[in-house]
Amino acid sequence: MKKTFMFIALATLLGLSLMACGPTHQAAPQPAPVVAAAAPAAPAKLVFNTIDEYKAYPKEQAPKTDRADEAKALIEQGKFKAIIDVREPGELADGHLPGAVNIPRGLVEFKIGATLPDLPKDAPILVYCKEGPRGALSAAALAMIGYTDVTNIAGGYLEWAEKGLPSTKDPI
Repeated sequence: MKKTFMFIALATLLGLSLMACGPTHQAAPQPAPVVAAAAPAAPAKLVFNTIDEYKAYPKEQAPKTDRADEAKALIEQGKFKAIIDVREPGELADGHLPGAVNIPRGLVEFKIGATLPDLPKDAPILVYCKEGPRGALSAAALAMIGYTDVTNIAGGYLEWAEKGLPSTKDPI
């Protein structure tokens, strides 16, 4: 009996000492559940799952595309409140449209508000790049953040220059 008592007492002391050496920190608090805020309504659907969805999409909601001579006529009529060259700064040595501001394609969504702070979201905007694709992407990006009247020059600055339309090499 004395051996059993000693064994139980020793086992109890050993168990208590092991528990005392265990982790001393408390469990990390659980983060509060994330509640998603209501997403703002997109001004236009610009991603399509099928060709039929694309064909059914109302074209008047998509960013507009003009050729260089059409864009020139609209500029002369004073239609655009802003002209944005979305090429990289190093590409501007070839020239640019008079009155354009430079906001590179990768930054246009982030810098348009700081670069053109007084430009309303419904103001007519002309964007262009070297050949057209970056301008189209920029027009779509601007539409996705709420700009409702964005036009891209389909052939970009190359078409503009090839047609001999007015340009400048003045710093932007």
